[in-house]
Amino acid sequence: MKQTFRFLSLLCAVVILAACSDSSNLEQPAPLVIFTPSVTVQKVWSRNVGGTDDQLLNLTIAHDDKFIYTASHDGDVYALDPMTGDKIWAVDLDRHIISGPNVGNGMLLLAAENGDIIALSTNNGAILWEQNVPQQTIGSMAISSTAIILKTVSDNLIALNPQNGLVLWDFNAGAPALILRGGSQPVIQGNQVIAGFSNGQMGVFNLKTGIPVWMSPVALPQGSFPVERMVDVSMNPLIKNGIIYVADYQGNIAALQMISGQPVWDRGFSSYTGLVFNNNQLIVTDYKSHVWALQQTDGVVLWRQLALEARGTTAPTMYQGYIVLGDAEGYVHLLSTVSGGFVARVQLSDDPITTPAVVFNNMFYVLDNDGHLAAYQIVG
Repeated sequence: MKQTFRFLSLLCAVVILAACSDSSNLEQPAPLVIFTPSVTVQKVWSRNVGGTDDQLLNLTIAHDDKFIYTASHDGDVYALDPMTGDKIWAVDLDRHIISGPNVGNGMLLLAAENGDIIALSTNNGAILWEQNVPQQTIGSMAISSTAIILKTVSDNLIALNPQNGLVLWDFNAGAPALILRGGSQPVIQGNQVIAGFSNGQMGVFNLKTGIPVWMSPVALPQGSFPVERMVDVSMNPLIKNGIIYVADYQGNIAALQMISGQPVWDRGFSSYTGLVFNNNQLIVTDYKSHVWALQQTDGVVLWRQLALEARGTTAPTMYQGYIVLGDAEGYVHLLSTVSGGFVARVQLSDDPITTPAVVFNNMFYVLDNDGHLAAYQIVG
C-alpha cells in the first residue's frame, strides 16, 4: 500500500504538469519561436514500434554496433536496421515492460511491471534468463562483463550476475515516502559504481561487494510538506576526469570529486531530465524546460535558452555540434551550442517525446510515447 501511494503521488507531482490540479491551472507551453533555420534536417525513415499506453515509463532507444532496439509497454521488442528501419527480429514477451531496453555484452535487458528483469539475446531475441527483484526498476541499467547494476523504486541498488541473473549484492539507501517516478541510471566506472538516490544522496560503491566508498548529499530536503522535500537525483550522473556531474530536483547541480564526494562547485538548480558534455560545457535542461550551458570547471552560466518554457523538454543530446531536444508536443528542436539559439525544428508527431534522442551511424533517432520512431540527419 505504501508503494502505491508513492506512485500515485508521483503522478501528481512530476514532469510537464508539475502540479496535481485542474488543467486550467497548469502553465501553458510557450509558443513556438519563429526563426529562420540555418541547417536542414531530413527524415531518413520512420516506423511504429508500440508505445507507453499513456503511462510515464522509461522506454528508450538502445543500440549496439549492429542494430537499434526498442520495446513497448505491451511487451513487443524490436531489433531494427539503423539505416533503413527494417525489422531484423521481433519478440512478444507477453508482459508489461516499464523500462529498457539496455544493451551490452550481447544482451538486451528489460524491466517488467512485476519486478522481473529479462535478458534477451541481441542475435535473435531469445530469452537468456529472468530474475525477479523487489519492487520495480524504472531507471535504466548499467552493464559490464562482471555485473548488471540496477536501482529499484525503493532505492535498492542491486548487482546481478550477467551470466544467469542471480543477485550478487543488494544495498538499500532508504527511499523517502514521496519520490519522482523516474530514477537515474547507475554508472559503472572501472571497479566502482556511481549512483544517485531519491533522498538526494550520491554514492560510489565497490562493484564487487556493493560496499559504499562514500555517500554525499547533492542537496538537503527543505520545507514542511513532502512535495517540498523532494530532492530526487533522477538524472544520470556524468563522469569526466575524476569529477562526477549531477543535478537533482529542487536542489543543486554539482561537480563532486569521485575519489571523496567533496564538492568542486555547486549552484542552486532543479532538474529531473539530464545533462550532456559539449567540450568545456555542461548542457542541461531544468524543470521549467529552460536550457542552460554551464562551464564545467566552475558552473558559471554561459547562456540560457528560455523560449521552451513548460514545453516538457527531454534531456539534451549532442549531434554534429548541435543540441537536440524533444518536447511534449512531438517537436524536435536543434539549438546552437554557442548561443542556445534555434537552428532547426521538425515535428515527429503530436505525441509527447519524453526519452532523449540517440545518435548512431551519423543519424539521430527520436521516439515518442505512442511508439513513433524516426531517424533524422542533417543534409546539405
